[in-house]
Amino acid sequence: MFFGDQVDRCYRCPLRQGQTLFIPTGWIHAVLTPVDCLAFGGNFLHSLNIDMQLKAYEIEKRLSTAELFKFPNFETICWYVGKHLLDTFR
Repeated sequence: MFFGDQVDRCYRCPLRQGQTLFIPTGWIHAVLTPVDCLAFGGNFLHSLNIDMQLKAYEIEKRLSTAELFKFPNFETICWYVGKHLLDTFR
C-alpha cells in the first residue's frame, strides 16, 4: 500500500545533484533513490515549531521508536533550551 494513496495531498519533489531540501517539522516523508547515490540526511531543532517537535517526540515515545531513529539527546537539549529561554525572558 502506498501512503500517498491514503491522503488528500501528496507531493513529489525531485532533486538534482548538489540541491538541498528542508522538510518542515512533523511532515511524513519518504525518499526514493532510483540510482546509486550518496545522500546526507539528518534532523535539526529550531524555535520555529517547538510544539510540533514536542508532539513528534511524544509519538515516538508512545510507539517505542528505536533510538537509532530518534533525535539524539532530545530531552537534554530541551533542558538547555528551557534554561536559555528562562534567561532570555528574565
